[in-house]
Amino acid sequence: MGMKPSFEISQPDLKHIYREQMKVLHPDKHTLKPREEQESVARSTSNVTRGYEVLKNDYQRALHLLELKGNAMEDDVSGSILGHDFLMEIMEIRETIDSINMTDNTNDDLEELQKLLAENKERIAATCHELAIAFGKDDLDEAKRLAAKLQYWNRIEETITAKI
Repeated sequence: MGMKPSFEISQPDLKHIYREQMKVLHPDKHTLKPREEQESVARSTSNVTRGYEVLKNDYQRALHLLELKGNAMEDDVSGSILGHDFLMEIMEIRETIDSINMTDNTNDDLEELQKLLAENKERIAATCHELAIAFGKDDLDEAKRLAAKLQYWNRIEETITAKI
């Protein structure tokens, strides 16, 4: 996408770059070109879209940077690098979420979920800040640990959002 590999990126700049590249690659601009060139443009369009999707997502961007730096995250590593205390915290949060029964549709339940969501958004923001620092120091072990942590916080957010 023509951006410097970094965890910290400007989402508006990323969106602008994506839109500019998509303008150039738009199929209507290539209809009179040979079939091979049209297919190449279609592949480029797909790559730009895939790159945009990865870069706009904090977790996916962290995984991509780890891979670029030769320290890719393995599927089964997250629990082992986070430790027992963190996993217990996740379990407690999940139990709290599961205990909220939205079938009653009470304002108290909705407010509790919104409170949990706000707290989780703060955890995500803090983890992303720490990730930026770790990548800035090229501390890939810490970046990997924080990426694993971010994955759990993202799953918590998904769970809460599904209940609301």
